[in-house]
Amino acid sequence: QYQTSVNKLKTQEGNLNRELRTRRDQIAKAQKRIEEIIAEEARRSTGQVRTATEQAQITALSGKFDENKGRLPYPVSGGVIIDRYGTHPHPTQPGLTINNKGVNIAAGRSAEVTAIFEGSVTKVFSVPGLNNCVMLRHGNYITLYANLAAVSVKTGDKVGLNQRVGRLSDSPNNDDNYLHFELWRETTNLNPEQWLRR
Repeated sequence: QYQTSVNKLKTQEGNLNRELRTRRDQIAKAQKRIEEIIAEEARRSTGQVRTATEQAQITALSGKFDENKGRLPYPVSGGVIIDRYGTHPHPTQPGLTINNKGVNIAAGRSAEVTAIFEGSVTKVFSVPGLNNCVMLRHGNYITLYANLAAVSVKTGDKVGLNQRVGRLSDSPNNDDNYLHFELWRETTNLNPEQWLRR
């Protein structure tokens, strides 16, 4: 009986490892697609012809964003970072490594997701593994809000600080109720933890 239990546990562990690797591969593909979209947006923005007034507005907005480093609000009220930025070992599975280009922030069911700064919606899209995504531009900065169950804005909308951009899943499974949040300065990936209010 002992050996049967051990074999059963090994099978369950093997299944869990396979699921985790599949999920990791799915997230890696989603991340690659997000990086392509960020690069497209940066190229589009760089190639735009702007008036002196428009350029001054971008510079001013970027400057205001810079000034708020370390003071920007969390994009979900009461959220807790459950997966940090950067490359690190998986918290429960030895041998698995995570390379997170943003942070994962857990919150309650159907939690509202809000803009961390004023800006405009440059793209609303979906990617397998990270559901609905909203990309906002704040001068030279870009924020990405991913794993949304529903979206409240559309491309071209102007948004204000703390304006709702979407909401998280209402799933009873807590593993589904998190926001994947990224911060970029054009194509340079930044650590959101250094910018959000502590």
